[in-house]
Amino acid sequence: MFTLFHGDMQNEKIAVIALVVIIVGALSAYLLATYGADILNPQQEPQLGVVEIGDCIDINYTGRYASNNTVFDSSYSDVENKLGGTPLQIFVTLDPTQSPPAEYSTYSPNIIKGLMNGLIGLNEGESYTIGPIPPEDAYGQKFDVDDTVQTTSFNQNIFDIDLSLNQTLKVIEATEEYIKMEWIDLPEDPFTMTSLIIYASLDFEDVDPNYEDIILLCPLYSLWENATEIVSVSDDKVTIRTTPNKLTGLMDKIEQIPLDLYGKDYIFIFPNETEASYTDDSIVITSSPVEGEIYNYTGQNPYGGIIHYELSVHRVTDDKINLSLFAVEFDENMFFEVNRTVSFNRTFEVPLIYNMTTMFLQQALPQFLFDLEQVGYGFGDLAGESLLFEITIERVYKTS
Repeated sequence: MFTLFHGDMQNEKIAVIALVVIIVGALSAYLLATYGADILNPQQEPQLGVVEIGDCIDINYTGRYASNNTVFDSSYSDVENKLGGTPLQIFVTLDPTQSPPAEYSTYSPNIIKGLMNGLIGLNEGESYTIGPIPPEDAYGQKFDVDDTVQTTSFNQNIFDIDLSLNQTLKVIEATEEYIKMEWIDLPEDPFTMTSLIIYASLDFEDVDPNYEDIILLCPLYSLWENATEIVSVSDDKVTIRTTPNKLTGLMDKIEQIPLDLYGKDYIFIFPNETEASYTDDSIVITSSPVEGEIYNYTGQNPYGGIIHYELSVHRVTDDKINLSLFAVEFDENMFFEVNRTVSFNRTFEVPLIYNMTTMFLQQALPQFLFDLEQVGYGFGDLAGESLLFEITIERVYKTS
């Protein structure tokens, strides 16, 4: 089943919650008669039962392709007789980032633009047909061969998301199942290299996937802003070269950095006790924390909030650091023996071509879908289609 919602696909429609509507008509009439119009807001009063921006509404709908009138989605379980199912709960707004009132948290602003605009001004209890809605106000023009998009979805900086590489990608092959894109308009000036690159799709049915087939973990070039240049381009690879532009103070706080995709090897970067050096061919990073010292710092909890850490350095040798990391909020201690030094080449090959299945893009990379939407593209059966919606306004809640 398709969904009217952008972003994450709606897995199930939420049951209707009975709500009480505040009756204000009689009170407004009394105030007008007693005190005059000045007692009321000088703006036009909300019309009860008429959909306005800021309202929450319940609608039933059937969506059809305008080209052949066939149904692609419906809130009814019995579409032909318009029976059963669960109404769609919508927060009416022209700003999809705006949240509904707290007591209407199940109502979403994320429906297609053409349908949202068409709802405004309709009456409670009435049925309408909205459309045809053109692709640019629905699910976008189909993202197809020769189309381009700018996105940071595939080259990500794990230290600072704002420094992720904004690429221009051009479609060179496309089917309903997969899309192949080429990185074009490569940067001519030095840029900040990313930490990891997603260049292919994960098979969701694979119970033991090889992440090295879809993700490239880059050397620690992302420690240096605007220090990487492109030195050559082949049919499917780009060769880059990094020249460190600082050798101390690589980060402003302690960072635990994975050196492989499976988290089996790490290096710890210390703000004042980690240094870099380089030759024509390689870069070396060496950490020299104080033995017996306890370092306190904070990190971001991936589930929200802040985690406080206490890092204790137990032993430092010529080539190893033995330490423990205590996560205060979880009351958990982790022990590590890590290399003091990591070295890597100054040159590195990164992908020029990105092979992606549409399923992977839809389920794993919502940011890419948002980037497409911003420039009027989409993919899937609804992209490029003009749509019709038969709708009934079941209930209007004057939350505005």
